[in-house]
Amino acid sequence: MLRSLVGSEMCIRDRYQRRVHGGRKPFKKMSRLATLLLKSRVIPLAHQLEKTMHTMVRADFENYETPFLEEDAMNFYQAQFYTFALRRWRIDESLFSKTELEAFRAAQEKLERFRELHDFLENMHQFVWETRTLYFHITRQLFSSNFWWRRPSTTHAFEEDVDESLKKFAGILEELKDNPEWLMKVKNEGGIYLHLIYNSLCVDDRFKTIFEKIDPHFYFK
Repeated sequence: MLRSLVGSEMCIRDRYQRRVHGGRKPFKKMSRLATLLLKSRVIPLAHQLEKTMHTMVRADFENYETPFLEEDAMNFYQAQFYTFALRRWRIDESLFSKTELEAFRAAQEKLERFRELHDFLENMHQFVWETRTLYFHITRQLFSSNFWWRRPSTTHAFEEDVDESLKKFAGILEELKDNPEWLMKVKNEGGIYLHLIYNSLCVDDRFKTIFEKIDPHFYFK
């Protein structure tokens, strides 16, 4: 997949290397090739991004890339690549008409919004999988006849992990307090395993102190 997406870029890089080793100055030609490539790919791609981002918003945090494994994969992964490229390549504006340049700048802005959304979803994806792993670790030990689990040092170690996850979650909710739709989605999907951890531990007197500082009615929906 990635090889097919960057085939043209690889050709540019190879030509650049040959020119450097051949003693020629490649920068003017390189700038033209890169600019024409970006112009031909980025402007048409931007027309498809609204649909792609709509799919991303509807996906769950735990596996937000799954819908793109079945459909619209090309636009999703191309958008990631050209977002990366636009941050590193400078275009030659003399190769654009006024209309083309306006369309290119608009496409850049849309790709930047795509990058921000993608980064947020990736961060939430990582958070959900971290808390998922922690939940399975806790329940596996909690409901087994394991004397090691009952040691105070062991209990203290996982208490720190839960506390750290709660602080992260609180920070995310604070950032989203002015965006009720995303706030509700994060509570429902992002905090699902923290909620399960809470349900597993709150009935045990040994672990009640972990949740003393939080309001479960606010944190979990």
